[in-house]
Amino acid sequence: TTLGLVASGIGISIVPITATKMRSGDVAYIPFKESDIMTSNVVMTHRTGDIAPELQLFIKRVRLLSGISRQRKKVKSSLK
Repeated sequence: TTLGLVASGIGISIVPITATKMRSGDVAYIPFKESDIMTSNVVMTHRTGDIAPELQLFIKRVRLLSGISRQRKKVKSSLK
């Protein structure tokens, strides 16, 4: 995980406040000032053509909670 990489000295990361409960002792958390609060888009991905009922229910709930009414933008993967 990102926090594991930070704990092993490989880098730094910006994480949500909820991540501060995952590790303690080996990772230092420095909160942003309230005036520095940022937002970011969240992306959900799944395998093309996956019709598992659990996945469909999850997608439906995410759309409901996020206010997204229809299809998502398809992005072509650069991985081969």
